[in-house]
Amino acid sequence: TGALVVTFDGRRHVGNEELSLLSTLGARCAGALERASLYEGERETALVLQRRLLPAITSVPVWLDAAARYEPAAGRQIGGDWFQLIDAGPHRTVAVVGDAVGHGIASAAAMGQLRAAIATAIAGTFDTGAALEIVDRFAAQGPDTLGASVAIALLHENGECDYVSAGHPPSLVVRTSGESELLEEGRRPLLGLGSTAAHVPKVASFRLAPGDLLVMYSDGLIERRGETLDDGLDRLRTLVAAHAAHAALDVEMLCETIVGEMHCSESDDDVAVFVMRRVCGRSTTGTEGAGHQSINEE
Repeated sequence: TGALVVTFDGRRHVGNEELSLLSTLGARCAGALERASLYEGERETALVLQRRLLPAITSVPVWLDAAARYEPAAGRQIGGDWFQLIDAGPHRTVAVVGDAVGHGIASAAAMGQLRAAIATAIAGTFDTGAALEIVDRFAAQGPDTLGASVAIALLHENGECDYVSAGHPPSLVVRTSGESELLEEGRRPLLGLGSTAAHVPKVASFRLAPGDLLVMYSDGLIERRGETLDDGLDRLRTLVAAHAAHAALDVEMLCETIVGEMHCSESDDDVAVFVMRRVCGRSTTGTEGAGHQSINEE
């Protein structure tokens, strides 16, 4: 591992007790360095894994502007938060933000499994409630995917939207007037814990007018020690509402502002934020427009 060097001002005899002490000290230092090396290696592996698994928001429908950002926890701990945008056919797209339990490689791998399960479910049915039931059954089969949370929004070009959430913090809709609404309906238990039960709420509906914002996020954004979740939600609503009237404000800049002002650098939870604005007046002859993604990894 290395060398431990001890020097003295002059010649001296080192007795057996001192040799034993130095030997023990060297062993303790070696063990500490080895554990630090293993931790750093695991962190780097998890970071690379998550970097590969997180999708690049390189294209979005022409009627939508979108930006997303992922921020690791304090100490650069990689967790299971994710975002994704899924093509759901002409004039429709699906936005997802989720959070797998824990940190490290297992959590990042679970995130990848859940992302794939959601994309597969959406490809089989454009009913968000039915898709969530499929993912719920999948999540119940594995210890790493069990108990994850997810919010799914099906967005239509005409502004009509369907929304469902499995144990996830409520997404936020902010109008150009500054008025805001938390999407509290359509909520079900965490994945794998009974979302397919007959009594679960139906899929909720809402509408996005041109210029309105939809902000989806993971719980690390609004949680702070010594505060309630309502405090965090109030901060988020106030912050986004202050920018909602600026229709020309780039969603990438808004996403950066939200993370910069809301996320605590000492938080032990990672954060995913996904910001979308419905755009009106663009030609719909094409299917793709500019989108943005920012992942703070350095």
